[in-house]
Amino acid sequence: MSEMVERVARVLVDLNPLANPDWTAWTDFARVIIAAMRDVTKEMAEAGAVELDNCTDSDWSSTPDGGREDYTIINSDAPSRIWVAMIDAELADAMAAPSDPKPSTGT
Repeated sequence: MSEMVERVARVLVDLNPLANPDWTAWTDFARVIIAAMRDVTKEMAEAGAVELDNCTDSDWSSTPDGGREDYTIINSDAPSRIWVAMIDAELADAMAAPSDPKPSTGT
């Protein structure tokens, strides 16, 4: 079992104190939740692109024949930084929306 599935399953147990306290019973739910994050939103893509720009260094060097060679280096921590930026963008969007809308009065 993956570390992420276990993390999500344990959070589900923590959020549901009256439910089954055995986190292993929640792994199917955890997998579904993780799979739901597979489809990237516009906000996630934009945040990832911005962070990718922050993870690259571009420069140039001289070649032996006097020419110029441009290069770009992507930092080794780029994948994790991009992932965090994408998740943070989605969480920020969720925090901006009301999480508990008032029920309709029916009138």
